[in-house]
Amino acid sequence: MQAVAADGATAPDTVQELEAMQAAIQATPLPDDVVADVRAYFDLTSLFWAFYDGLGLTASEFNRSMGGHQPELPVAEPNPMQGPRARRINRARLKLL
Repeated sequence: MQAVAADGATAPDTVQELEAMQAAIQATPLPDDVVADVRAYFDLTSLFWAFYDGLGLTASEFNRSMGGHQPELPVAEPNPMQGPRARRINRARLKLL
């Protein structure tokens, strides 16, 4: 089954087609006056909730791990390591080791 994008482009069916497309893109030279001004944007809210629910990171711990330049997200349950989910979170943390 061929996937078709909104602009009519089709997705590659095989790994070989994908590799051929990537090689063609990499072989295309860029003009000399092109400057890459790239910025990364992250959905920090979703990322925070994944870390909060999966590993039990608090808002302040998450903020510190991301560099501390964003406001802390308000959370109704300030400490995820207390309560009924604490055992599951501890097991998830141990699996990372």
